[in-house]
Amino acid sequence: MATAPMNKEVDPYASHVYDLFRWRGSIITAIFPYWLTSVAWSALISALYVSVGVHVIGYTTTLITILSMVTSLILVFRTNTAYDRFWEGRRLWSQLVVSIRNMARVIWIHGKEPTVADILAKKTAINLLAAFAVATKHYLRQEYNHDYDDLKFLVAHIPKYAMPSSNESYEDQVNKPDKWKRWLNPVAGTNGSMRHRKSFFHTKPKTSSDQSYSPEAVLDGADIAKFRGSNNIPLEISLYLSSYINSQRQKDLLDVPSTTATMNALNSLVECLTGFERILRTPIPAAYSIHLSQTIWVYILALPFQLVASFGYVTIIVQAIASFTLLGIEAIGKEIENPFGMDANDLPLDDFCRVLVHELDSLTSKPPPSVDEWIFSPRNHPFHNVKGTDLTAQDLRRASLEEVRSLLSVTSNDNKVKPALSPRIRVKSNDPDERTLDGKQPLDTVVNFSTLDDDERLASNVKDHHFAAANGVESPEGTHGAGEAPE
Repeated sequence: MATAPMNKEVDPYASHVYDLFRWRGSIITAIFPYWLTSVAWSALISALYVSVGVHVIGYTTTLITILSMVTSLILVFRTNTAYDRFWEGRRLWSQLVVSIRNMARVIWIHGKEPTVADILAKKTAINLLAAFAVATKHYLRQEYNHDYDDLKFLVAHIPKYAMPSSNESYEDQVNKPDKWKRWLNPVAGTNGSMRHRKSFFHTKPKTSSDQSYSPEAVLDGADIAKFRGSNNIPLEISLYLSSYINSQRQKDLLDVPSTTATMNALNSLVECLTGFERILRTPIPAAYSIHLSQTIWVYILALPFQLVASFGYVTIIVQAIASFTLLGIEAIGKEIENPFGMDANDLPLDDFCRVLVHELDSLTSKPPPSVDEWIFSPRNHPFHNVKGTDLTAQDLRRASLEEVRSLLSVTSNDNKVKPALSPRIRVKSNDPDERTLDGKQPLDTVVNFSTLDDDERLASNVKDHHFAAANGVESPEGTHGAGEAPE
């Protein structure tokens, strides 16, 4: 399966097309049959009043005033409730990502790895964290199969998932509507849980698992819940992660604070999964949605009777605008009520999972960093903001505590003047007290001879020569003065 490159940040706010002319993401295909019906109705009423002369169908606009106020209130509440569910889903996914990142960082950095088996165990555990996010995406889409390109290799080592499962809900398999019903209602799924708007521009991607065997098709209704519970792959993954944490603690490869941190992160993952299920399994009450739809259609059907006496055939245009607005807002509320589907306006869970998997792979691509690699790097200038000071951390290793604190005090003042430092700061030393943070003795320290006088430069050369001879290395080039040789 081809994946998008990860070297470019996707800007969700960027668009090369003005919103007025954008097709993808709009709800035109979802409301078009209903909108066309309302326009045809207004055309019929206008023809009867203007052309046939049936003037008895014209009424005053009192009904419009009453219905418009009620309809607007119900629409506002419906849209706000749906958007709250959408935003709650996004918030829970952010919490899931935070927990996965924290848990992966603690495992990779704080977990000890005395053997190759321990390194492989750490990598496998972090792969299970990526599998948790990917499996949650499929679980929220009611795809209970593990045989997906982005999931199967992450959980293939778990024996339980050798059994094929279903990626389509039981209700969608048994109560699948006829083609004409699916054309009339392209937004809502048969069970109201997994919605996908079908259009020429947005179709459900096919996978190799779409034709897999479905055990649900031969189960009784009472066994469906039990089967789904056994195929809750994210929850199953959490059990394996918990067993890994327990095993590392028993082997004393993970200390107590790190164990607590990983367990808290794992508990947070399960809480996020439960929150996702709350949104998925508890739609807005059907009575509210039904009443809203009925109120909108009463308004749409009554509108031509209120306008035809004043507007004539222009009523058709007014009806088209009003019905497009009302039906569109209703369709938007239906679409974002479940933000885990594959509509253009649903959460881009595929992109979220791809980015997270890439981050975890990048985390494990190199061993845990040693502090000496970056603290005593020649490019580390801790006091770069002190005027006239180009000292690196390597240079300052031989400075006294008072000299370093003098530099620290200068960085907090407005007048950043370089303090007087001892010239021995930049001279190499083999003193036993000059060691790196991991206890190793440094082999090379940058020497800036521009700050030393002749005697100090000669002493440094002699010291370098004796140190190189004692350790079996060559003297660094460029350390001797012109025409000088170590004595």
